[in-house]
Amino acid sequence: MIAIWELEQEVYNGGFLQYFGNSSGARVPFICGILRTIGADQVASILKGAIAFAGPGIPWDDEIKRYPMLNALSEENKDKLSDLGGELYSQLDDLNALLFRYLSKHRDQLDTPEEFWLETTIQ
Repeated sequence: MIAIWELEQEVYNGGFLQYFGNSSGARVPFICGILRTIGADQVASILKGAIAFAGPGIPWDDEIKRYPMLNALSEENKDKLSDLGGELYSQLDDLNALLFRYLSKHRDQLDTPEEFWLETTIQ
């Protein structure tokens, strides 16, 4: 589920161009499936739209080739990616809640101490 947190942080920090252009871009081919697994269908839809604006033929598994292709996108597509990044921001709270629910439901499959699941008081 680190892939979800990585998506959030990269897009929040620098938009979809940053997410796609950095090493995180290697996970693009399977991130929509991960999002659907936790029930984040709306986020998966936003991401699918962003992938479409990035264009076909992006070598997701090759950061050296991928970055110049993304950099060469039209200003129109870069603007659309920026707009979709804004749509994703509005979903972040829901995305975190969905991820927590999924992890909580499958906690028996995770190697975490029991204290991880307890609520604490912030001091």
